[in-house]
Amino acid sequence: MMDELRRIIREEVKRILQEGELEFIKGGKHTWYLKNDGLHISAANPHIRLEGTETGGADKGIREDAGTLKIYDFSAASDVMDLEAHASRHVEGGADPISGLTASQLAANTILFKIPVLIPDSPQTGLAADSTGTKWTSNFKFRIPKQNVKDVVIRATWTASHTDSTTEIALIDDATGNTVCSVSGNTGTDAESTNYTEANLTDDGLVYARASITTASATAGATFDITYVAVEIKVAVS
Repeated sequence: MMDELRRIIREEVKRILQEGELEFIKGGKHTWYLKNDGLHISAANPHIRLEGTETGGADKGIREDAGTLKIYDFSAASDVMDLEAHASRHVEGGADPISGLTASQLAANTILFKIPVLIPDSPQTGLAADSTGTKWTSNFKFRIPKQNVKDVVIRATWTASHTDSTTEIALIDDATGNTVCSVSGNTGTDAESTNYTEANLTDDGLVYARASITTASATAGATFDITYVAVEIKVAVS
């Protein structure tokens, strides 16, 4: 029986040596495991060491240290690089800042600026407030390309002779007549819109400002005045 067992063991060892097939090896009192799909090392500061014996070769490897992976120089007994902190090299001010990025690679609002557009013919006086409808349309038109536009705000100051009228000051898409954004009220002081509707803006189309009375004053001859109208375009590259 023992002779037969020895024979089987000899043949199996011979097969392994000839074919190089071994599904599982464990060693170091079960602190490392080599399988056909990976290497598992379980220890304090485990590492994989690559010692080059060629001329100019280095003795370096990958080492786990306090929860992070590092490139380690065994001959100098020092870290070469913290792999998990490596990203900091590529930010502005780092040793190797990244260049040539596209807008889609940037974090949201990485580059943010606002473009003010003052409507030059917006100061108006004595506009009728005793009937509804459009009372003033700017002769000044400009284009807004939609790329990277995050918000469009219209800002205005206006007064009214009577308290029962409602004025709407809006930015209008010239191609469709749709309202891009607007403010309204009996009066307004630096009033800003919060209702930008991107779908109502034609890409690179013309826009203009318009003032309308949506609720007419019951007093005949009631009027309203516009101090100024401005548009602010918020652009963010991200």
